[in-house]
Amino acid sequence: MTRNSFTGTMSGAALAVALSGCSGMQPAPVPAPVRSAAPAPMPAHPGNGTSVAVVAVPTVQAGTAAGHPDLSLLAPDARVTYRTLLKEGEGQVYALDPVRSDVRIYALRAGVGARFAHNHVLQVPHFSGLAFVPEKGLRGGSAQVAFRLADLTLDDAAMRKATGGSFAPPLSAADIAGTREHMLSEQNFQAERFPQLVISSVIEAGEQPVASADVAITLHGETHHQRVLLKVHTGDGLLDVAGSLFLRQSDYGVKPYTVMGGLIGVDDLVGVEFSLHGAQLRSWPE
Repeated sequence: MTRNSFTGTMSGAALAVALSGCSGMQPAPVPAPVRSAAPAPMPAHPGNGTSVAVVAVPTVQAGTAAGHPDLSLLAPDARVTYRTLLKEGEGQVYALDPVRSDVRIYALRAGVGARFAHNHVLQVPHFSGLAFVPEKGLRGGSAQVAFRLADLTLDDAAMRKATGGSFAPPLSAADIAGTREHMLSEQNFQAERFPQLVISSVIEAGEQPVASADVAITLHGETHHQRVLLKVHTGDGLLDVAGSLFLRQSDYGVKPYTVMGGLIGVDDLVGVEFSLHGAQLRSWPE
């Protein structure tokens, strides 16, 4: 089978606070394999007119650079789970490649004075991720992806331009730096206390390329589940998973940032979209 693919306030500093809803987190537990565990795929770029290109990823071979993916951000139990799945051989285990993948977070401006603020886009340049797809079908497949908040790329000019619309105008280096500082601070993301965001998924129903997955997001020390539509493609030792979802900051105990009595602020909803690409593991990377 062949493969098929925040909003700121008037200043960067204020915007960063708005991103607080995505504060640090504790790693989400890895779902117990139901004789499977595969990455939850979803449609890339939810309705913003942007598409994510599918890039071919070579099969991971032990002893090559590609055969040694960085799994350090995954919880120990997750690594044990996927190593066991690989050993049992009742499906395919994939190492997800952050270089060929695209994970973005959108922060949307809000409030009566929102037109004076900025929308923001963040990108995840590095993450650790593994996925499992059963030998037959998708049901029971799972995946886990973890990344550090401090690694987020914020408002890159090319990334804003590619997003287009109200995101397109570039922001100054000073605004971006101020936003990052506040975003990671104790008043916002609390990145020192909750350094990671973890996404775990289990496919409950579906056939390629469409599946329904239970997705658990662990952020700011809390974990919440939601049902997500995924798009999954496998073939030739490769895996593509695409999808999108929204997080409500208040669900994680974070009050959306506002200034001037709520005249300007960040929307409670934060958008996340991803296109993940991986290659099958033939042996466990040591």
